[in-house]
Amino acid sequence: MENIDNFVLKDNNSQDQDFLIENSYDFIEEGVILQFKIKNLTGNYFYNLNFQIIPPHEYDIDERNKFIEIIKPEEEIYTSFIIIPSHHGFSKIFGIISYLGEQNNLHVHQINPIEISIQCPLIAFNQISPDEIFKHRKLLKKVTKEIEIQGLNANDIFKLIVNNIKGLELPEIECKIEDYTAIYSGISKITQNKLVIQVQIIQEIIKIEIYMTNIQKAIGLMAYLNNLISLSISSYQNLQGKIDKISNKIMKISICSKKFYDLFDLCEQNWELVEIIIFLDELIKNLERDFPSIEFINLLKVTRKNLRFSRNKNYKINHNRALDLEYIILFCLNELIKTAKNDLELFEETFSDNLNQIKVLKTIYQQLSDQYILKEEIYSRKILILLVIIEKLSGLTMFQHFFSNYKLEANLVTGLLHAIKDFGEELSQSKSKINKISFKYFEIDMIEGRKNAIISIISRGKTTDMMITRLKKFLNYFEKTFSDDLKKWNKNSKIFDKISDHINEIFFNR
Repeated sequence: MENIDNFVLKDNNSQDQDFLIENSYDFIEEGVILQFKIKNLTGNYFYNLNFQIIPPHEYDIDERNKFIEIIKPEEEIYTSFIIIPSHHGFSKIFGIISYLGEQNNLHVHQINPIEISIQCPLIAFNQISPDEIFKHRKLLKKVTKEIEIQGLNANDIFKLIVNNIKGLELPEIECKIEDYTAIYSGISKITQNKLVIQVQIIQEIIKIEIYMTNIQKAIGLMAYLNNLISLSISSYQNLQGKIDKISNKIMKISICSKKFYDLFDLCEQNWELVEIIIFLDELIKNLERDFPSIEFINLLKVTRKNLRFSRNKNYKINHNRALDLEYIILFCLNELIKTAKNDLELFEETFSDNLNQIKVLKTIYQQLSDQYILKEEIYSRKILILLVIIEKLSGLTMFQHFFSNYKLEANLVTGLLHAIKDFGEELSQSKSKINKISFKYFEIDMIEGRKNAIISIISRGKTTDMMITRLKKFLNYFEKTFSDDLKKWNKNSKIFDKISDHINEIFFNR
């Protein structure tokens, strides 16, 4: 036992001694054990004794209070606490005891501080030669500790151990990363005490050996080092768990996106409706398993329900249904890719030193984005029909461009242009600068410029976010290129002929 001490507690209202308390501490494998012997020196009963230990921040403790219901006259009672050192050096442990006397009066006393010293090398050690290590180990007392690291990366754990021991500033004698072995040793300049620490990882087990002259000091140092390494491993596991969680999520997004792309291809190939419904069923199950909180699952369920009630479900999917489903697929893919982007940015910010994993995740994200752009272009080329630019003030058509050979009847074109003109007037008076309207089987997306133009695209399907982004990009190009002409247009549309050369470049990246 170390630091055996005793003191007497007195009743504040009496000169008589109430208790004799002896305290001591010892080093055990779990840390430091504080032991107390309490002896009732009186002929009285005392009730509800409460021991409270107040360790400094260098120690962790699970249970700070011990309760004793009653202590009889001249009775001896023992109690103990286990504290775990997280720093080395000299510390004082304080405590308080409270109890009730026979008159139900409360007594509170402070326990004499317990002084504990965890001896670690610091810079006060001289380095010794490797040849002396073997001789020292034969003469010194040895304490051994094993820690399981099943399933953890031995290379990472070994680096954690080495960094923890380096914090003791003990000279390094040997460190072989390839064998996961290290030896640290030195001789105290002041006391000439010798110390050897040897660590090794074998078959997912950390083996730590400490050699010192005083076995109790060795046990205390081992408790400190064990706690330090265990905390580091716990932090590593938490960090690794977060790394794995984000990485796995992005990987699952990649797998799920592949199924969406396959479904898109089925629509392109006009597969039988029943086969598409079966594929959609499987996709929904996977989403509910891997991403149960994602919002578009309900959208897919409604889509599946509508397809099931189709009269022609035993036939191939028709053109309009295929376009509708392709739009929904692209919408879901866009949401998944945005999620992957957010997770990737979080990963880069949090684990900036994990360069290899960042590179892998970036590659996955880029593949997702590239594939989305490819599918979105296929869809856009099928639905985009006409781009129209009208003068804001007069409502006259300044320019129009057909994206495909899709034929529109003359009266239908006239109706679409009138719809654009009428809605353009409403748009100019509203706060919103971009709006969408439906005309028969067509969608019209309109955006008002800062100058004298409203630009719209007419399509036979729902436009994606990427199409709207390109529409805004085209508006910026148009206003910048024809800034002077827009101030006062002279009804000459030929000045806009060169626009056609840039439409495919802006809308289809060509």
